[in-house]
Parts: sequence; C-alpha cells; structure tokens
Amino acid sequence: KWSCPREIEFRDSLPKTLVGKVAFNVLEQEEIAKLKTAGKFTGN
Repeated sequence: KWSCPREIEFRDSLPKTLVGKVAFNVLEQEEIAKLKTAGKFTGN
C-alpha cells in the first residue's frame, strides 16, 4: 500500500545546525512536545 503524510506543516524557516543542515532532532522534539500537550504521545 501507499504511504502518505497525515498532516503537512508549512514554516517560514527550518532549524539548522552550525554546519547549515536541517536539525531534524529539533523538529522531532517540537513534535513530541506538541503531542504531549495534546495528550497523544505514547512513547518514552
């Protein structure tokens, strides 16, 4: 079957590392914090 995103978030800019790459760990932490406040986070 096909995979597709559940939602799309548009941003003006993405968090970057000192080298200039996208800081995916920061994006992940933001998403976890958002899910925790909504009461939907089931991880650690």
